Amino acid sequence: MSEAKWVNKKYVPNYDEYLANAMVSSACTLVMVGSYLGMGEITEKEAFESVKTNPKATRAAGIIVKLMNDIGDHKYDVSKEVVHDEFHKQIENAWMDLNEEILGSIIVPMPLLDCILNYCRAMDFICKDLNGYAI
Repeated sequence: MSEAKWVNKKYVPNYDEYLANAMVSSACTLVMVGSYLGMGEITEKEAFESVKTNPKATRAAGIIVKLMNDIGDHKYDVSKEVVHDEFHKQIENAWMDLNEEILGSIIVPMPLLDCILNYCRAMDFICKDLNGYAI
């Protein structure tokens, strides 16, 4: 919704506003819930509660997916190299957050973390294979 308002008002968000909107516009939470539904018995109430609390792993996935997709969709007032460098730095930090959560989480069950990790891996493969084109 924020992106539509920004476009209609011809507003260019600052980086923090853009990144705060990443979870919503990447649809990461929606994909996670849909994936959990197909996992059977493992997805008890705890799975959906973990998504609702927006754990570090889900936030990291949203950043990874959004930024990887948007690297190919350069619409900023700075050079493409500056955008790529900053996005790659943020993506790397998000991967570290995701890995940290996988190695030490006691809040989110491991099968659910595997689901988040595999979603990020798939997006990494797809976005890199598109040679810089947004999906």
